[in-house]
Amino acid sequence: GEGKEKRVFEDARAAAQVLRERYGVCALALFGTCWGGGRALEIAAGWERSGVLPDVRPKAVVAWYPTRYDARALFGKERRVRRRDGEVDSMAVMAIFAGEDEIDGARTEDAKLLKELLEEDERVNDCMVKVFPGQKHGFAHNGLGIRGEGSVVSRGGEPEVAALLSTAWMETYTRVFLPTVGRPVKYEQEGKWADLEYSVPLAVDSNTIRRQLEEMEQEEIDLDEFFVNYDPEKSNVLEDNW
Repeated sequence: GEGKEKRVFEDARAAAQVLRERYGVCALALFGTCWGGGRALEIAAGWERSGVLPDVRPKAVVAWYPTRYDARALFGKERRVRRRDGEVDSMAVMAIFAGEDEIDGARTEDAKLLKELLEEDERVNDCMVKVFPGQKHGFAHNGLGIRGEGSVVSRGGEPEVAALLSTAWMETYTRVFLPTVGRPVKYEQEGKWADLEYSVPLAVDSNTIRRQLEEMEQEEIDLDEFFVNYDPEKSNVLEDNW
């Protein structure tokens, strides 16, 4: 209910304040799944909830199959969210959706709408929205397990892909010193990054790279030297995998 959402906004604002003022953190990332994904989008956009303005201003946002949010109110040229001070914060937004999701906000048509709105929003310096065909709501975090000591371990497949893409996105766009340079995904007109639907390369299954790395480790191959001197004509490692 409204009280629960207000508490989330208050907690997010307090956490951001502590990280900035006490620990000197200058770039924050937001992550949420399902209901939390919707809240992550709202907080990132600067949505005010019951008089609480989150004021988190993240540099990177990742939402997995978000629900209970109004995309048109949060993003796009006609959005209802406006900073009180008139300033514009830049952020990079990534969203993961399941192709067979039937929950409002997390359906394929919702993913398409969110992608269109993010691409036209001047505050969004980059965005990537991916729909994983054949997957159901919760597939990504349900595909992650917990080891005995509390560390997260992936069971492989598309959940692992979603996790890797998400962590790479947050790491890339929260890097203030020596930032990554290159063309933003939002400006790609075609190709695997611009496409709404995620597709697995036909020539390789999702565990091929992991298996090849394990084989190279067993053969005591120096991975740093391998990547520096990599020659596709002399290697049995599929270049497209990297």
